Amino acid sequence: GAASTPTRFAAVMMLGMTALFGLALASLADRAGPRARVLLGAVAVALVAELLPVPRTLHATDVPGVYTVIAADPRPVSVLHLPFGFRDGTRTVGYYDNARQYYQTLHGKPLIGGYLSRLARNQVSRQRRSKILRTLILLSEGAPYTPAAPHVLRDRGAVFARRTRLGYVVVDRASASPELVAYAVSSFALERIDGDDVYDLYRCTVPL
Repeated sequence: GAASTPTRFAAVMMLGMTALFGLALASLADRAGPRARVLLGAVAVALVAELLPVPRTLHATDVPGVYTVIAADPRPVSVLHLPFGFRDGTRTVGYYDNARQYYQTLHGKPLIGGYLSRLARNQVSRQRRSKILRTLILLSEGAPYTPAAPHVLRDRGAVFARRTRLGYVVVDRASASPELVAYAVSSFALERIDGDDVYDLYRCTVPL
């Protein structure tokens, strides 16, 4: 089903349009009239402006400061983002923001959750079999949830944290519900260590 996605044909369409545009310019050049020369000159100036290799800001590349704290940690720990989710080329499970993988280029730590171009259905089912991940997905999607007893959350969270070597949890305050944050704090024994206008940074205190 993904093969028919219109954006997949954008590159082929642009190549075809470029060839047609070049043929149109060649036809104008053959006429060699004053108006044709003016138009060709304008196109040449536009192409030079478009292809000139000068620095141009197309998108903000700033990385939030909380990630410098993670980058300074020499331990091989992983990072969990809240809200939580993962994505492939056709669907999103839970909640996922692609900027997280860009921020990973600074801190260099493994992510829990992420993006894959092809995510098999059995892989999604396997992730949902984990009680921790299933609950994170449900809470990230805004589904109702009744938490287990505190000692059960701590036991499950400790097993999960050791298995994934969870070191840090980054919370997007605007998108993460209070219930989701409370669940993560209780499960992973989180301690808030930093934050800015957008994110809160928590450290997992479970011994790894």
